[in-house]
Amino acid sequence: MAQDHIPGLGPRTEAPRLNPKADLGGVRLSPQEGFVLSRVDGRTSVAEICLITGLGEAATVAILQKLKAALIIVTSAPMNELPAGIAPPSASRQVSQTRPVPPVPPVAAVRGGTGSHPAAGRGPAVTPAAGTPAAGRGPAVTPAAGTPVAARPVPLLADAELDPVLLADGADLSAAAKRRILSYHRQLPRLDLFARLEVEPAAGRQEIRRAYFRLSKEFHPDRFYGKNVGPYMALLGDVFKSISAAFATLSDDDERAVYLALLADKAADAPPPTGPKPSRFVAADTVPEYRPPGGRRRDSDD
Repeated sequence: MAQDHIPGLGPRTEAPRLNPKADLGGVRLSPQEGFVLSRVDGRTSVAEICLITGLGEAATVAILQKLKAALIIVTSAPMNELPAGIAPPSASRQVSQTRPVPPVPPVAAVRGGTGSHPAAGRGPAVTPAAGTPAAGRGPAVTPAAGTPVAARPVPLLADAELDPVLLADGADLSAAAKRRILSYHRQLPRLDLFARLEVEPAAGRQEIRRAYFRLSKEFHPDRFYGKNVGPYMALLGDVFKSISAAFATLSDDDERAVYLALLADKAADAPPPTGPKPSRFVAADTVPEYRPPGGRRRDSDD
């Protein structure tokens, strides 16, 4: 989904805002809905909200449309543009019947140029760490001992999955750098906030901070100031916004708790896996051992 005009919301560049007449005291939101609503600040556009939530554009747009139908947010688009499946606001003005989510302070807008969050805005130019390959100077250099590495790196996609026009672009970037930027950007819609920082969900605050600064040194647009990176500058901006928003959320204990609840709720709503049951003769180290509530090991499926 990447249309310029989104039904019921308006242009992707428009920033939805809270309805000053909305009675939020009687609203019950799911974790996903509460998380998306916390990003509505009248400055962050629909496209940016979709980028920073980590839920994917389709899911984020659907939630924004539901919030619009419930008169919680307002945009320039008329109400009659909303999809037919979006229920009108009920008398109780409840968006859903799930448990309420405590209010979360909105994340500072993350844009290239201005911002109150230290990760936002231009700031000083970022100097690549020793051992980090400079753009357009050949293949990547093996990191020296002690150089931070990703615990959960975003996988590189095959060239067949990347835009051939961008791969062939004459930007002042190495082939490895192009693949890294294109692979990361293409996978953004399906990366959760932990994956965007290339850390495990159990990562501590210091690990998250180190991951953020490592990725900033790699993707901060200022690193490429004065270089001819052509269309890659916009991609770098998207990636940097996403990692900045991920850091802003995961480095705050309250916001991280809400986001973890969101992930748990999303997992609970996921359909059960399909396919044949794993064979009982599969190697033992590939199938978790089953123990019934009493603690005795079950040796057969009979």
